[in-house]
Amino acid sequence: MFYAVLSVLLTACSSNIEETDVRPVSTNDSEVLEFEDLCSDIDAIGCKYKSPATRVNWNKWGGRIFSATVDGITGYIAGPAGWAVGPLCSWAFEEHWENCNNQMQAPPQQVSSNSSYTYVFDDGTMTKGDSIGYYHNMILYDIANSGKDYITTNGEIDYQAMLDDCISVAGKYGINLNLSSTDKQKYVNFSKDVVRSFADCYQQENSIEEAYNNISVSYANQFNEKLNFDKVEIVQSKIADILNYIDNESSIKEYADQVNVILRDANVNPELKNDLKTVTDITVNSKLYWSAVQR
Repeated sequence: MFYAVLSVLLTACSSNIEETDVRPVSTNDSEVLEFEDLCSDIDAIGCKYKSPATRVNWNKWGGRIFSATVDGITGYIAGPAGWAVGPLCSWAFEEHWENCNNQMQAPPQQVSSNSSYTYVFDDGTMTKGDSIGYYHNMILYDIANSGKDYITTNGEIDYQAMLDDCISVAGKYGINLNLSSTDKQKYVNFSKDVVRSFADCYQQENSIEEAYNNISVSYANQFNEKLNFDKVEIVQSKIADILNYIDNESSIKEYADQVNVILRDANVNPELKNDLKTVTDITVNSKLYWSAVQR
């Protein structure tokens, strides 16, 4: 099986406490329990879509669920630059995946203009920042229909050219990314490491846990900052696993709505909640986009 789900064991601390001992739950214990409840609720929804009768066409979805995973995690990690770095890694990984399968250069990726391949969770308080997945897909759509294939004469992906174009297209949608040439190079290097690591994972040369760890190491090397996305990684793995079992566009959106309601109502700290919403938004939109791709 191409996609290995992370197994998560969240255990609450226990001790032998007398009935008269009314110690309050520590902040740390409370956070663990709140996150455990969130994960349980997401698992409960997933069971509806991952029934024993459900089968996955791994030849069809195996690589593209990795694309969704790559998109979601890099778009989240890259922060303000995620609007461009997410689509960059998405496209680059797809090229790697197609080349692995076909052993030849893939033709330009195109999506029909009448395809409703985007998703936005509208809870009445939506902002542009809540719609990063939507703009992620719009940027990919523009890139796909530009006529460029971003493959050099040596058969390599031109990361720099694609990052520049992703930034330019983002500006078209009112997202101005003022990245220095130094930061651009860092994101190019980081993107190459992300795609390489997940390509190895897809080819079963490393585990998905190793792929995530490689991303952390690469980010620390490029930006001198250590990532702490353990909870984001756990939730994304749960979502990506279920998306691999859903073929129907309306069902994908239905599932995403249910997950977003859980995230909206979850009793977790606002920063974590926002991170989880972001990674969910991009992952769902990526699955929709690559499902609609015409090769």
